[in-house]
Amino acid sequence: LKYDEALNYFVAATEAEENPVYVQRGMGLAYMGQTDYETALLCFQSALEQGGTKPEDIDYDMNYYMAVCYYKLERYEEALERYNAIIALRDKEVDAYVQRGVVLLKLNKHDEALADFNKAVALDKDDYSLYVDIFSALKENGYEAEAAEYLNLAMAEDDKKMSSYDKGRIYFYQENYTYARNYLEQARSDGNKTEEVLLLLGQSYEALNDRS
Repeated sequence: LKYDEALNYFVAATEAEENPVYVQRGMGLAYMGQTDYETALLCFQSALEQGGTKPEDIDYDMNYYMAVCYYKLERYEEALERYNAIIALRDKEVDAYVQRGVVLLKLNKHDEALADFNKAVALDKDDYSLYVDIFSALKENGYEAEAAEYLNLAMAEDDKKMSSYDKGRIYFYQENYTYARNYLEQARSDGNKTEEVLLLLGQSYEALNDRS
């Protein structure tokens, strides 16, 4: 996270005529780290212009980053254009559908956002992080009832496929803190002691007024 130092090295890489695509991409990421999204966009655009005529993985990668920059700057139409471009060439990009849905909510295009969320879930219904991300986006934008439906949909999936962690976090966001605590404790007993498990577990105990 030493962004100033990183930028110094990228400047040196430019002077040494190293690969301009990777150098400009790196600079863009460093500027994003500094929350200088305008300058980051200039770097990513420069990298794209110096790349080949055929889109490669790094080009898709940078379009995602550019979309994030536009979103942070509240330039939602331009963020939408980036996700449209990605999906036009890769129509099974689950993350692009989710993120485009988030942008569409900001543009008050509710039905189109739901269509994107549903497409993402259809493409990867066993990724329970999707349901949580969609829940969070809808709730943040005031659609609490519809947000809850996605958590219900997650729990309606094949119960045997869900890990204790997945069950615990879904129950947590449903505000069923007793079940959340029980499943998250099971996840911890099974060896999952990640930061998110411990954080949600602590918050579950707190919601249950159990400070032991």
